[in-house]
Amino acid sequence: MSDLITVEKTQIADVFKQGGIDPYIQKVKDEVLNHVPNLETDKGRKEIASLANKVAKSKTYLDGLGKDLVSTIKAQAKIIDSERKKMRDELDEIKKDVRRPLTEWEDEEKERVNNILARCNWFTKMKDSEYEGSEQLEKIIIDIESIAIDESFEEHDGFAAKNKDEALTQLKAKLIVMKDEEQKAETARKAEAERIEKERIEREERIAKEAAENARLEAETKAKAEKEKAESEERERLAKIELEKQRAIEEKELAQRQAKETEERIRREAEEEKQRAIEEEKQREANKNHRASINNAAMEALIENGMPKTHAKKAVTLIAKKLVPNVNIKY
Repeated sequence: MSDLITVEKTQIADVFKQGGIDPYIQKVKDEVLNHVPNLETDKGRKEIASLANKVAKSKTYLDGLGKDLVSTIKAQAKIIDSERKKMRDELDEIKKDVRRPLTEWEDEEKERVNNILARCNWFTKMKDSEYEGSEQLEKIIIDIESIAIDESFEEHDGFAAKNKDEALTQLKAKLIVMKDEEQKAETARKAEAERIEKERIEREERIAKEAAENARLEAETKAKAEKEKAESEERERLAKIELEKQRAIEEKELAQRQAKETEERIRREAEEEKQRAIEEEKQREANKNHRASINNAAMEALIENGMPKTHAKKAVTLIAKKLVPNVNIKY
């Protein structure tokens, strides 16, 4: 078998058609099947290696031919895709140019219809709006009546007339109700104004009468107040004396109570401190025994696994003192 399979340049395209590669693969298989491997001698082993190398070279050779062929096809496909895009873009522009007059007419027609419909819908908008009073509503009705349904509404004149009639009918009915409500409100306003004026007069008469009565009562109240003030001052003087006596007693009792509380607090704090010291000593002893138990268990484990007792003891001591990096005892 030669080092490489040879394919004529004119045959490359045929090789990579459906089933075209099969004869070349078969040729490699035949060469391999005809070889009798011999592992007993150095020459035989080299022949096996050489045969495998020839198979690899054949693969590389055929794959390279296919790769070159695909590159050519891809380049051709790229040119085709470029021409297709050019064709699509230019024909799209031609289509736009051809249709432009119709598109412009459609846009103008749409704007014309929208403008007419907006005028038609204005009647409905006015019909559904809220108004602050009958004067404003009357003005809107006059504005609507002044709009003639003429040729400017073109084919939508029927729709415009319908909307105008509906708006006038409903707004005039609403105007009747609104005027009636305003008349009732005005009547109620006048009645309320008369009531307020009557109440004002009655209030002023009552105030004048009350002022005279208040002047009389004020004089009596002043005399009574002066008398009560004198009596109150005397009571306050006596109460102040009594209060000072009571305050002195309370201050004495408070001082005695505070002294007793201070003495009790000092005694209690001393007792708590003593108890805390006992508990801390118990905790230290428990921790010491716990650590000793774990250290002894670790040492026993080392001894059981063959370490001399002195070495095991020394190892546990070093670990417990954190002198051995990355090794620790979990307590």
